[in-house]
Amino acid sequence: METFGHGLRNDVRFAIRLMRRAPGFTATVLLTLAIGTGANAVMFSVVNTVLLRPLPYSEPDRLVLVRPVQGRDRSPAVAAAPDFYRYRAENRTFEHLDAFYGRAVNLTGGIEPERIPAIFVSAGFFENLGVQPATGRGFLADDEVWGTHRVAVISDGLWKRRFGATAATIGQSLMVNGEPHTIVGILPPKFSFLNAETQLLLPMAFARGDNMNSHNNYFLLMIGRLKRNTTQEQAAGDLNTISDDIVAKEAVNQGTAISVAPLQDALIGNIRRPVLILLGAVGFVLLISCANLANLLLARAVSRQKEIAVRLAIGASRGRLVSQFLVESLILALAGGALGLGLAYVSIDAVNLLSPQVLPRAEDIRVDPIVLMFTVGVAMLTGLAMGLVPAFHGSRAVLAGGLKEGSRTASDTGHHRLRAAMVVAEVALSLVLLAGAGLMIKSIYQVLNVEAGFVSDGVLTLQINLPPQKYIDRSQLQEFNGGAFARITSFFDQLTDRTRALPGAQMVGAISGLPLMGEIWGKNVTLYDRPLPADLTGLGPIQYRVVVGDYFRAMGIRILSGRPFTDRDSADAPGVAIINRAMAKRDWPDRDPVGKIISVNPPLELLPPSMAARTPRNYTPAKLTIVGVAEDTIIRA
Repeated sequence: METFGHGLRNDVRFAIRLMRRAPGFTATVLLTLAIGTGANAVMFSVVNTVLLRPLPYSEPDRLVLVRPVQGRDRSPAVAAAPDFYRYRAENRTFEHLDAFYGRAVNLTGGIEPERIPAIFVSAGFFENLGVQPATGRGFLADDEVWGTHRVAVISDGLWKRRFGATAATIGQSLMVNGEPHTIVGILPPKFSFLNAETQLLLPMAFARGDNMNSHNNYFLLMIGRLKRNTTQEQAAGDLNTISDDIVAKEAVNQGTAISVAPLQDALIGNIRRPVLILLGAVGFVLLISCANLANLLLARAVSRQKEIAVRLAIGASRGRLVSQFLVESLILALAGGALGLGLAYVSIDAVNLLSPQVLPRAEDIRVDPIVLMFTVGVAMLTGLAMGLVPAFHGSRAVLAGGLKEGSRTASDTGHHRLRAAMVVAEVALSLVLLAGAGLMIKSIYQVLNVEAGFVSDGVLTLQINLPPQKYIDRSQLQEFNGGAFARITSFFDQLTDRTRALPGAQMVGAISGLPLMGEIWGKNVTLYDRPLPADLTGLGPIQYRVVVGDYFRAMGIRILSGRPFTDRDSADAPGVAIINRAMAKRDWPDRDPVGKIISVNPPLELLPPSMAARTPRNYTPAKLTIVGVAEDTIIRA
């Protein structure tokens, strides 16, 4: 009597002989399986890394993103530096609370100059994450003090690229925006933070009189590590108590609450649903592959009826035949799964190149043991799914009819019905995928053709970051006038004039932040054509940018009423402003705002005593006359 092991070996040898005898059929099956299992392996790698794998920090379940939210819809906002300092000093629910913001900086000295993204962080940032530099140290409390703040922690990539990965890098000087910074640490390889490209970390410090360190300037995000046995609700309540006190004393942040959410959720953002939809889509692709391959195997089983009848005639049991069919399909599936795994390894390299803004933690996605086990499991299930139906139906051969040449049996009719049913299932699944693909194409088309408010065709851009120690007169920062920034104004005036004279240049302008990619500056606007509110909470929020030259004409932004800026609008001329349609509709719904007077800094009489005491004695907000209303533009992607 044949033992199970001996029978299995015979089934495997027989299956391999069948694969060799039909190379075309085998290649078709393996290629189809490789595509199906490979796509599933890639998507599961994405899901495993982005959605399932914990963040690469110490006890990541205690890390939360802390940020203000505004309005009934709880729109996310950013915090002001003085608010953060109070939150950090007075909270009772966090082991660590830190703030950060991003900005591009210039690196000079040594090899060629370059412009790289940097993250400015408060002193406890590394302790908060539970991650320390691979070499050197993080930031100390003294590094937050202006004057002792010129230290830097660089990425592993920047260390290798700019310093040749030499051990003597710690202590060397790095010129950041024209100022020497001492390198005190080197980040671990592949360190990433909140989808930001982390090449350089600098301490968050502000000079005396720096407008960034005011209750009227919002740009910070905050990250916290909860104390043990502390809930997010308790932390939010704690911070909102402090926030309410800030509102009462400083008359700012009216209508703002503090939100506390898991850092992993903030990192994933809105990517969870698209990733799961794509995983479902590739799952449908695998189901279609299974149905298609089951049809092929069923067709081959029909062609093998005589062989099956002979085996039944000489005493083979139906269970033995089912086992043979399943072994054949499992071998095909495992071979196809191995090819699919190889395809996944190759494809993952392309996924790793995606920007973190497109796919969080893209650089960390890999085929790990979990993905390997998932792929093997998918291959086994695929083999069973595509092999069971042919196995049961192929083993039901009618003995007498199967031995007759050209005979037609009831089994044939059953095969045809089953194959027809599987074709219907394939078509149904394909229609679902086609409908989804059509909706996706329509959505992409709508995004590409959305009315952005500007024209990018034929527009060339460049970014310039002027070193502050050369172009900002810090001695005048305490004086509330534009003298501290006169060199910056002069530089861009000369730059636009010289660029305008270049052959082929039609219109030249500059702006502090381009649409869809630039920094956003937030303020509260004062409207002087109506009585002043009782305090700062009565001022409307705005986002503003500084413009030079023919920016509006160069970008094709329509001026709906009034005029654009001209060369007469110099630093010595009365201040002017252009607002967009949305602000005009909000603040002047029934009249033309051209000629109205506004300012982006509040009058002295609206400042609470604590803010007024820190304000220069010659404080007078610059009043701006609205000279035009421009079409709305999309400022964030």
